[in-house]
Order: sequence, then structure tokens, then C-alpha cells
Amino acid sequence: MTPHTKLKPTDWVDAAMQALAEGGVEAVSVEGLARRLGVSKGSFYWHFTGRPALLEAVLALWEKEGTDDLIVHALAIEDPVARLRLLTEESLEATSRGVDVARTEMAIRSWAARDAQVGERFLHVERRRVEFLAAQIRELGYDAETALRLSKAMNLAVVGLFVERVSGSEFADESALQLMIERLITEAPRLE
Repeated sequence: MTPHTKLKPTDWVDAAMQALAEGGVEAVSVEGLARRLGVSKGSFYWHFTGRPALLEAVLALWEKEGTDDLIVHALAIEDPVARLRLLTEESLEATSRGVDVARTEMAIRSWAARDAQVGERFLHVERRRVEFLAAQIRELGYDAETALRLSKAMNLAVVGLFVERVSGSEFADESALQLMIERLITEAPRLE
């Protein structure tokens, strides 16, 4: 086994995610990541056919951890109120795998705005998030249209919170989102 094979694909993906969060998709270069990891560029090709394959792995990890895993965790909870609270709590996590979640989400959103293929995937993921959240809200007794609107509002609130976090604003107030969720719960038709 050579020194090049000691790194795992996940090491490259984690480094790429960090670079993406710090400088956008343009910052994800094989040469830059090799420097970051202290290896030669040749090490990269033990695991990936090229930069596009690495970027696909980054998007796959983002979708898995930020959507698929979150849905699985939530579905393990029977009570819809507890499920909504868990979804809120997990959406407020500051880091994932040591990488700033808000910066990652903003970098992927920016990338999606400039790349049609990434944009389609981003829209698909965002739809899944909003629709899953709407389904949870419907379980509280809200009608489908209201649940979808509330879900969209919550998504916008999270996106806004991420923007404020990235800019270092005093308005990056997680308790505001938590208050919104608690109001949604206490005013739920099923709970009245």
C-alpha cells in the first residue's frame, strides 16, 4: 500500500466540502485539496476519475446528511410534535463533519444558481424538504394548503437564518425560529 492509498474517498469529500463552504465551488480544486490534505494530486485519482466525480460525491453527501438522514431520524419518532421539534433542532446545527452548515448551504445555493444541473438537483432536494415538513404539519391538523405555506415559511426562515449566520449578523437568532415552531404547534387545529 502506497502513501497515496492511505486517504479514503471520504477524506477527499470532507476536504472538498470544507473548501466549498469556505470559497464556493471554484475553491474545490484537486490541486488545492491535495495541498490541504498534504498529499500529491496523484492520490486523488486512486479514488475519483476527476473533479466532476468528486463534486457529485459532495452533492450526494450534502443530500444524504441534510435531507435523507434527517427524514429517517424524524420518521423514527411517532409523535408529530416531537418530530417537528427534532427537525427544527437538527436544522439549527451549526456544523456537520466539522464544516459550517450555513456556509455549505449558501455555497450550494450559489452553485445551483449558476449551474442548471446542480440547480435541478437543489430544487429537487428543497422540494423534498418542504414537502416532508408540510406532511408533518398536516399531522397537526392543518389543511394541506396551509401546511404547505407554513412549510415554505419555515424553509425561508432557515435560509434567512443561514444568510444571517454567514454574515455574522445579530439577527442570526435561532430562538426566533424555535418560537415560530412552538407557535405553529400551540395553534395547531389538532391540539386545540
